[in-house]
Amino acid sequence: MRDSGTDSGVEPQCDNAMKDGDESGIDCGGSCPPCANGENCLSAEDCESSVCERGRCLVPNCTDGVRNGDETGTDCGGDCTLCGGGQPCTSNDECLSGRCRGGECTMSNCEDMRQNGTETDIDCGGDTCPRCAGGLSCLDRDDCSSMICAAGTCTDAACNDRVQNQDETSVDCGGAICPACRDGLACMVDSDCMGMRCFDGGCVSCTDLILNAEETDVDCGGPLCEACDDGEACLVDSDCAGGACEAGLCVSCMDGVLNQDETDIDCGGTLCGGCRDGAACLVDGDCSALGATCDSGSCVSCADRVRNRDETDVDCGGATCPACTPGLMCSVDADCASNICDGPTMRCNAPGCGDGVLNGAETDLDCGGGSCLGCDTGEMCLAGRDCLSGVCTAGTCEAPTCMDGVRNGGETDVDCGGSTACPRCADRQLCSSDTDCTAGVCTTPPGRCGTFTGCFWGLIGQESQFTDPTIQGLFTANGHTFDVLNMNGTTGVHSSDPAVLSRYTHIILHEHDRILSSAELTALTNWINAGGRLIVTGYDSLGSPTDSVLGGLVRCASPGDGPFSGALSVVNALHPIALGPAQTFTMGQSLTSGSTDHDQCTPTGGAVRVVAVSGSSKLQITEGIGGTGGMVVYWNGNGSGSGPLVDWVGTSGTQPALQNLFVNTLNHLCVAP
Repeated sequence: MRDSGTDSGVEPQCDNAMKDGDESGIDCGGSCPPCANGENCLSAEDCESSVCERGRCLVPNCTDGVRNGDETGTDCGGDCTLCGGGQPCTSNDECLSGRCRGGECTMSNCEDMRQNGTETDIDCGGDTCPRCAGGLSCLDRDDCSSMICAAGTCTDAACNDRVQNQDETSVDCGGAICPACRDGLACMVDSDCMGMRCFDGGCVSCTDLILNAEETDVDCGGPLCEACDDGEACLVDSDCAGGACEAGLCVSCMDGVLNQDETDIDCGGTLCGGCRDGAACLVDGDCSALGATCDSGSCVSCADRVRNRDETDVDCGGATCPACTPGLMCSVDADCASNICDGPTMRCNAPGCGDGVLNGAETDLDCGGGSCLGCDTGEMCLAGRDCLSGVCTAGTCEAPTCMDGVRNGGETDVDCGGSTACPRCADRQLCSSDTDCTAGVCTTPPGRCGTFTGCFWGLIGQESQFTDPTIQGLFTANGHTFDVLNMNGTTGVHSSDPAVLSRYTHIILHEHDRILSSAELTALTNWINAGGRLIVTGYDSLGSPTDSVLGGLVRCASPGDGPFSGALSVVNALHPIALGPAQTFTMGQSLTSGSTDHDQCTPTGGAVRVVAVSGSSKLQITEGIGGTGGMVVYWNGNGSGSGPLVDWVGTSGTQPALQNLFVNTLNHLCVAP
């Protein structure tokens, strides 16, 4: 052993659990104490066994030419053969001669340079003497050190003689001379194995399709193999690629299963992100939306389009949410942005509409005209908008009825629901509670009668894009519900109407060959800022003519006609859209498109490109708009005539990969926090 150069024991670098200095292994070799069997080495002095081969300290054996292990002499005594004359000894039992004198074995008949007794060659073979080397005479295999006696002569040991000899740990493999052993064969240290893993005397690996060694599942887990995938067995978190082991199985926040300490599928709890509005929760921290709280086991916020908590109207009023705008319900002045809560109607009034004078555009005293609160029953009006009931007949505001074709008087939808005596609402009509609905079920969000397993979409635009049976099938097959709102011949009639947009949490807008109007831009921007999630598509949506207004809405720089190409390429394979359940896409995967005409779009303003065509965005997404979970997805247009939805994912399309990408997009917008 090398001198450590100190009388105080191990040097400081020899106990820091690191390989440093002149160490050959961690805290061993070099100036530190020698290394144990199987550890790294540079020379024999680095090893406890004093044998270093192929960069590893080997287990002592009886042919390594070194006195080690429990040997009393070099390769003799202990567990090895008896020692010859002159070799050290401690008892007669260690010597070939049977006599140990003065700490050394005396000479025996096996060392007299004569063939006598039962020897098969000079001083070897037979019952008493050591086995013979290659080329010497023998009677059977036991006479030979190679364990092979052929035609009366011992052969030399080799690594292809089909016999375990030399220092081999298994037949023709292992030890210092022969190649390493394959999985399943015997070993003593890691270097005996091709996979450099010796466990409980056998070679094992992380690719043998067997659950063995320290693995927690087949070829994964434990300190040596790769971490396990979701659903595979584990013992601790580090056994799992997702970093979470629960009840003996690897789980994650993207497996589509309610597990770990999640409060809803893949959200809530201490490991996953917050949940969207309407999802299950236990505490406020389980919810993701800005200002969201956990109320009666569900996440609610000031952007969930439902009147809950202490709100006086939908998403406004009360102690938490913003103040309400004129016309909305209130309890006290502080519930109103104007700080005026009209006592008789309990609605917020506009500034200047409470001066007790019939003036301005008012149709009656401090009401009507578009600026002030609507007028009460019996007061003067010019149109329905001047009245709280929304009904103006012969210049007088009428009381709400269940047949006036207006949503008023506490109704949740037109002439149905609420605390009124009106009929209950049919499926898909607006509701606040189960009692509003004929079916007795109000699903919130989206605040619609009936049972909804996915999101409720408003499909606005060219009707043929949304009545296509294949496209509708993609929605229903994946648990999504929808309304089709036709804009054929009435461009912008729905997409510019805040009342229409407010009915939906998710919208697809298909528009083409025109410039987005300022009214549409304002309405859609406000809706997105309040948490709405929008997909914009259509052929020539950004080009022919170039639409910089729409370009700003979808976070696109340099809009217009782009280069022609017949190929799409996934450029962000790590985005949830590319990793969705419909199909996982890999980076750079090429997809064939149905058209060679594409618009040009360069991502800007936080947009993330997922799919590109000749360097321009084909599919990009901007998330977290307005701090309320709002999202915009731009699906670059230009189909070959019927429109991109029908041509690429609909009945006339031949693009199943694009169908999968479309479904991934729907699902991501529906479930993302």
